[in-house]
Amino acid sequence: MDPREIRRRLLENLQGVRGRIERRRPQGGPEVKLVVVTKQVGPQMVQALFELGEREFGESRVSDALTKAQLLRLEGARWHMIGHLQRNKAAKVFGLFYMVHSVDSLELAEILARRAEEEKAPLEVLIQVNTTDEPQKRGVRPDQARSMVEHVSALKSLRVRGLMTMARLSGDAEEARPAFRLLSEIFSAVRNQGLVGPEFSELSMGMSQDYAVAVEEGATIVRVGSAIFEGLK
Repeated sequence: MDPREIRRRLLENLQGVRGRIERRRPQGGPEVKLVVVTKQVGPQMVQALFELGEREFGESRVSDALTKAQLLRLEGARWHMIGHLQRNKAAKVFGLFYMVHSVDSLELAEILARRAEEEKAPLEVLIQVNTTDEPQKRGVRPDQARSMVEHVSALKSLRVRGLMTMARLSGDAEEARPAFRLLSEIFSAVRNQGLVGPEFSELSMGMSQDYAVAVEEGATIVRVGSAIFEGLK
């Protein structure tokens, strides 16, 4: 496909996603950050997105993010780790990822904290909560979220910025609403109980199939890939 046509379609899709976010954002609600999920596209597509003004990119694998970041060296770009982080890969996030969305166990948090102390590089993290009770999904149970936030917040080299979840995959976006509403309720309860400070401000929820519903339920970060690359793969 001609590069100009790629840029035109990307811009059109981006405008569509951003427009839908604004239409669904509750009046007076939080600003919503769009993280473009680039795990299924190559460096050239990331470069095109950067030239169109995008700065937040999400990857599920450390190796893929590292390859793209080293090849492109996009000044001002921020990479988000949105997939499961294996404990033996924890050291590789430093100097690469701005934020890890998927801290799904206290053991992983402690490994990251020790490494952050060694690197003298505090790390922004989100606690992943399994709001759908699916055994194949990672994350702490909803009833464990409060305790997890308390424990991880005590690790001074980590900055706990909020919570993350994934809804059930479904062709009906409305089926995602209970998962998002539950996470929003947990988030509000943690804040209202005084367990965290104002830096605890992010709700990462919603992907291509359900981001509009997530925005209605209070998302501050949505992770969108296929809706942006529609017609380009």
